[in-house]
Amino acid sequence: VLVLGAAAAVARNWNKATPVLTARVATQDIVSKVTANGKIQAEKKVDLSALVMGQIVNLAVRDGDAVKKGDFLLQIDRNRAVAEEAGSAAALAGSLAARDSAQATLGQARRDADRAKRNYESNILPEAEHQRAKAVLETAAADFEVAQRRVEQNRANLNASRDTLSKTTVRAPIDGIVDVRAAQLRRMGVDERQAGEVDGVAGRARDVGRERERRGVGQACAVVCGHRLR
Repeated sequence: VLVLGAAAAVARNWNKATPVLTARVATQDIVSKVTANGKIQAEKKVDLSALVMGQIVNLAVRDGDAVKKGDFLLQIDRNRAVAEEAGSAAALAGSLAARDSAQATLGQARRDADRAKRNYESNILPEAEHQRAKAVLETAAADFEVAQRRVEQNRANLNASRDTLSKTTVRAPIDGIVDVRAAQLRRMGVDERQAGEVDGVAGRARDVGRERERRGVGQACAVVCGHRLR
């Protein structure tokens, strides 16, 4: 009787066994979830500024748009920069022609001076003519140096004009997200961390953004943020 009672107790406990989940042993990623308070920040930020003055004529992105490095963002009016580049190119062409002319004059003055020197040493030419030929040579050499410096200056002006023209087109420097509001807040002197505590910040940011779009001048007009923190 004792044996039968024990067997019945074991059978009842067997039916109440705790379920166990089993799986085949294998290598795999372990997913861990952590709940915490914090702030989402970009790992990398690049402030974009309008480096030349002018009116924005084409705005290709909006706040929150995803961009790739090199993507077109905005275009500032190119007309003035194009005109300045054309003027610089014309000035360089003119100075190159003037330099070539000065170089030819210098070559002729050297030949005349050499001939005058030989004739003077042979007692064929008076000393006054010899000195005059030397003076003409010195003047021609000085004119050539001035022409050469003018070429260098005009070439530098042309390079500067081309650089200005290139800056009228703004492209994304990194992969990321366009964050116009962050740049607007910084222009108003508002810390991004305090943005939620300042009354009317969003409306003021929109007003500043519209004014910046009309003028397209100098200060940061957007922030391109890199990938978000994990």
